[in-house]
Amino acid sequence: MSNILVQLLTIFGLTKFQEKINRKYTNFIFFIFFLLFITIVSFLFLTNTQDSVSASNDYKNVIDVENFNLNYGCKINVNNFSEMLDDENIDHELKKVSISFIPEFENFNCLGKVKTINLVNGKIVAYVATSISLINIFNIFFAMTFFLIFIASNNKFIKTGLLIIYLSFDYLLNIYIFNNSINIYFILLKLSFLILIYFYFISTKEPSNKVQLSLIFLILLISTRAFNLNLTPDDLYYLGYSIRGDTNYTSFFGNDQWFFYGNLVKILFRFFGIYAKVVLEIFLSFWLTFLIDKYSSYFRFNFKVKILFPILLITNQSFAAGDQFWGSPVPKSFCYMSILTAIYFLLNEKYRYSNIFFVISVYFHLAAFVIWLPFIGFLFIKNVKLKQIIQSGLVVFISTSPLQYALLKTNFIDLNSQVLRNDNLKFIIKSFMPFHVYPFEYENGSFVGINPSWNSNFRNIFIFIGLVLIYSLFFNKNKKTFFQYIQFSTIVLITYLIFNIISPVNSFILLQPYKIISLLVILSVTMIAILLNELDLKDKFLNYLGIYILISFSILIYTIESNGYVNERIFTSDTELRDELIKISPEVVLLPLYNQGTVQSNLHDIEIKTQIDTYVTYHFFPQSISSTQEWKERIENLKQFYEGRCEVFNFIDNYIFLDFTGDNQCGTLIKKVNDTYIYQNLN
Repeated sequence: MSNILVQLLTIFGLTKFQEKINRKYTNFIFFIFFLLFITIVSFLFLTNTQDSVSASNDYKNVIDVENFNLNYGCKINVNNFSEMLDDENIDHELKKVSISFIPEFENFNCLGKVKTINLVNGKIVAYVATSISLINIFNIFFAMTFFLIFIASNNKFIKTGLLIIYLSFDYLLNIYIFNNSINIYFILLKLSFLILIYFYFISTKEPSNKVQLSLIFLILLISTRAFNLNLTPDDLYYLGYSIRGDTNYTSFFGNDQWFFYGNLVKILFRFFGIYAKVVLEIFLSFWLTFLIDKYSSYFRFNFKVKILFPILLITNQSFAAGDQFWGSPVPKSFCYMSILTAIYFLLNEKYRYSNIFFVISVYFHLAAFVIWLPFIGFLFIKNVKLKQIIQSGLVVFISTSPLQYALLKTNFIDLNSQVLRNDNLKFIIKSFMPFHVYPFEYENGSFVGINPSWNSNFRNIFIFIGLVLIYSLFFNKNKKTFFQYIQFSTIVLITYLIFNIISPVNSFILLQPYKIISLLVILSVTMIAILLNELDLKDKFLNYLGIYILISFSILIYTIESNGYVNERIFTSDTELRDELIKISPEVVLLPLYNQGTVQSNLHDIEIKTQIDTYVTYHFFPQSISSTQEWKERIENLKQFYEGRCEVFNFIDNYIFLDFTGDNQCGTLIKKVNDTYIYQNLN
């Protein structure tokens, strides 16, 4: 949310700046900035390539780790380095390492170059110097100065020339200097970016609704990173719990709250395999495109606001507690889409359809629906007669009662020990969800202080509440406007926060009450779009705002990992290792993933991709209270086994296990695949 406000204030300031200063002087200033930036990029490009050429003929010394780190560090461009090793068929991978430039200005020479290399299990690992903050500064500054000149010109030939210059230097900066490859996301992003520029700034004719919807769909699809089959932690967690869980020794046990999602994923996985993820992302993109079209018509957004609306949504998703409504095909995303669909039908007095989608949302993710329920109730009170409120409430409650009972049974009725239940509840909240639901630290029941991971969350929450208060006191002249929904939802957020202070560990907190922040973001972005649609200074303001928001969209690609780099947050095991496990075909594969330090292991995708049970891992934690005890017992068994108690798993007839050492005494070594050892158990 703070990003949105910064954007708005920046654009307003630029508008006033150009009003106060003669236009030709402002254009001259912007042009000088543009030339300066081109000069800087050209300098970086030249320094980036000059040493690489001479080194390219000396690959034998280059691939020697000690020699490289002494003589070639920050001298070889990553592209040249990678091509050199490819030509010699040398196995390697690239990883990014962030470097500082203040006061170490000499580090500019390191950008896009290999800083150090290391030899890991026969593979060269190259660490490439980069800086995310510098990338963002460069991109925003470059794009801003370019577009300020771009819109100042009335000549289409000049506009075309400027666009070619921009794209050329954008390529040099972001692909050759900062990254090492072009992927499909970059191409799609730039294509959609050009289309946006054309319709927004060049074309005098408004595109047809089909073209508008196609463009919005493309924007949304790119933002989901569709077609990327490298599974993120969230992908693995939710897909795994949907397609696994029917066997005795699966790691995915104990979650039964996503009824519709789980069955949908199972069906799609049967037909598409791992590509089910892609199908889900395409489906969600279609769904949100439909909603943006319908809500834009409802609020009578003009074309420019309609295009800016989805970009504002996907670039400003959360300001605290890490909840996001868009980006991954997870249950809550389907729940949010269902609720927003239900609200649209509600506002259009189509109550039957509204009730259907409210029921669907519950079966996708009950917890998210419950957290949004106060707002839904307020919406009903403001727009619906009492009789219809009672009817809708009964329909939704009765239709979802089987799921409600099932969850109550597994988390309350079947768990006889209240002490055990409370212990497990506390364990889930404090060990697995602190960033989402544990803002304060307690010791022996006494308040200790704020959870350090929540410092930025509290800052953003207080800023947001302050801004809502200021707008309520000084700018909200019409008390019955859309803003009342933001006011009410803010009160709900404060209520949740107070309740969390009073009772930091309870069943309600397990529902993750700060999911209300996703709702606040959606409402706030909608409010901004409504205000933009009504502005007197609409044309000029929207032009500047469009520039800034389009820039925000244009740098999305730099949050998407380039194909050539290894992303530490992507769980992808070795293909050869998975093939070997499938060939052996055991009943269970034990993985050495029994503590917090293993949650980033690239072995987590083994069960999904091989369909072989993996018993338990620390990362795949069941969110049901009743299953927590079983998870703890399994983790303890796994820990004891890898500490030398080989008899722990004698109850499993046919299992193998993996380890990172070659001297495990609990089994016979079958094969080594890169840095992983495959063992047959002694029995």
